Amino acid sequence: MDASSSRTMGSPDGRSLRPLTSTYRLQLNAQFTLRDALGIVPYLDALGISHVYTSPLLQARPGSTHGYDVADPTRINTELGGEDDLRELAAALRDRGMGIILDIVPNHMGIGPSNPFWEDLLRHGEGSQYAAWFDVEWRATDADRGRLVLPVLGDPLSKVLDRGEIGIATSESGHVRITYFDASFPVDPATVPEELELAVRDPGAGADVVPQFANGAEGRARLERLLAKQHYRLTFWRESNWRINYRRFFDINELAGVRVEDPAVFDATHATLLRWVQEGLIHGFRVDHVDGLRDPRGYLERLRAESEVAARVAGLSEFPIVVEKIISPGERLRREWP
Repeated sequence: MDASSSRTMGSPDGRSLRPLTSTYRLQLNAQFTLRDALGIVPYLDALGISHVYTSPLLQARPGSTHGYDVADPTRINTELGGEDDLRELAAALRDRGMGIILDIVPNHMGIGPSNPFWEDLLRHGEGSQYAAWFDVEWRATDADRGRLVLPVLGDPLSKVLDRGEIGIATSESGHVRITYFDASFPVDPATVPEELELAVRDPGAGADVVPQFANGAEGRARLERLLAKQHYRLTFWRESNWRINYRRFFDINELAGVRVEDPAVFDATHATLLRWVQEGLIHGFRVDHVDGLRDPRGYLERLRAESEVAARVAGLSEFPIVVEKIISPGERLRREWP
């Protein structure tokens, strides 16, 4: 990524940052952390770059090697280190006149048990306090009305139930979960059967109840009734393209679209990023997959305005924002984008 600027950027402690002229990409993960990046700062300085360009820093799904499957946008990815590590890296770069351009992912989130907002959506459906975060068509069909379609099964539900592949478990926090091999899904507390309530109240005393719940023909029937009461529907994966009712990143079911066009959702998903800017830790953004957003211009205008306010607090004279844009034949980058 290359850019040019005739001005010198300020920094929180009065030292000047180099103009944005060239960047060095850092792909951070558990094998190359923020502390590892700290060790190559002298090398980066010797190369003469102005900024490092890092992969996303927000909490991704466990084991993510790339970070674009953000599961919790409110905190730093603990597999990369902590905020103290980010502060130390930013300070070391700043001492040499270099800054950080951060990759951000507003279009989608990684879903699953590690995403507390998605979990709440599955548990409470349209009544979830986070229902507005996700782009779900709750009235797509009468059959799936009011339910989120999850195409995760290897066969139609009836066959999967017949083979006993779906079960019941309790989490460490005592919540009942529906299991399917390595996957698990939350259960609406209001639908927990009476025979499982003991396991919820006292996991030790109810230890024998949970595995027996799904046993035999009666267990299959109990499971089917419980599944029918949830705010989601487990379906055959081959039904994805015609039945799925939430927006995704292309056709990747594990990356659900986020409604950043909603001001409250924007605020919640960008608060940590903007705080980092305000603290002088981040000196520019690269926006991933701007094409996926409902209103790219509106998003960029909001991001520009909020970022510049935060940057002024940090003493930065400018705050570059670049986008990843898929250019179709004959298409040009929109001049009206800020």
